[in-house]
Amino acid sequence: LKYSSCSGGTSNATVTVEDKVKPNVITKSITVYLDGTGNATIVDNAVNNGSSDNCTPQANLIFETNIKSFTCSNIGANTVVLKVTDGSGNTASASATVTIRDNLAPTANCKNISVYLGTNGQVTIAAADVNNNSTDNCTSPAQLGLSINRTTFNSDDLGSDCLKAFNVTLTVTDGSGNSSTCTSSVTLKRRITKLVYNRAVQGEYSDPLNLSATLYDINDGWPGTVLAN
Repeated sequence: LKYSSCSGGTSNATVTVEDKVKPNVITKSITVYLDGTGNATIVDNAVNNGSSDNCTPQANLIFETNIKSFTCSNIGANTVVLKVTDGSGNTASASATVTIRDNLAPTANCKNISVYLGTNGQVTIAAADVNNNSTDNCTSPAQLGLSINRTTFNSDDLGSDCLKAFNVTLTVTDGSGNSSTCTSSVTLKRRITKLVYNRAVQGEYSDPLNLSATLYDINDGWPGTVLAN
């Protein structure tokens, strides 16, 4: 810059131009899904939605997000802050919502079991009986929801057979409502019994003889439990 004095002289001056205007920060809400290990990450400009500056091109703006790593404990809405810095060091910030979701189904593992009819002619099983350590990326095994499509069997299911196998479907549900299934074979068996006569049953008798007997349940071994006399 050159200027003239009243005496006709001239002199030079320096004009320093500075940018003091902060960037215009525009954010957007996003949804992020957890992986098989229960983790998720985002990049620094993930929530940027066209932020701009009066001098610095968008490609040269510096983006920083205060939270970039998420786990199962962050499922739901999370507030993050996006900071934008221009080429002159001016900064501005704005918040955004990062929604974390788990959309991965549990791994359902089944096992085959054998059960005996009870002394009342039926038996009931629980979902845990056929579960074989089913797992999930977020929900602990103890917190998984377990259900089966059939819980009760009776002597009519066996008919004249001593044993018969039935397919049972196990449904495993995690804390986010994701579910998967597997199939277990449940072998239904009759209880083992033994009829013991209380007197000798062999030989010939000239007079009528009344014999008595005891029916034992020996499913768990002898001498077992008396069922009837």
